[in-house]
Amino acid sequence: MPTLKYLPHYPPSLVQQAQALFDAGELPALLRRKYPDPHDVQTDKALYQFVAALKQRYLKNAPLPSKVLYDNQQHPLKGTLGTNTTISRV
Repeated sequence: MPTLKYLPHYPPSLVQQAQALFDAGELPALLRRKYPDPHDVQTDKALYQFVAALKQRYLKNAPLPSKVLYDNQQHPLKGTLGTNTTISRV
């Protein structure tokens, strides 16, 4: 029985519910019903437009980001969420 590695910090009741759905083979169908359409952010340009729209909506006085890159080679579980990189200049 594989564990759901991406849910370790969620409440135990939620993890047990997701594990039960996974073990029964119902989780993929449930996720497809809940999220039927994939997102359309698949390129650097689309991601930049998405980020610019979020900035305009929530951070009106903040400057636009200088660089936004879509990386389709990242592993979905290892380092994707919260991946921030900075260049330190001395």
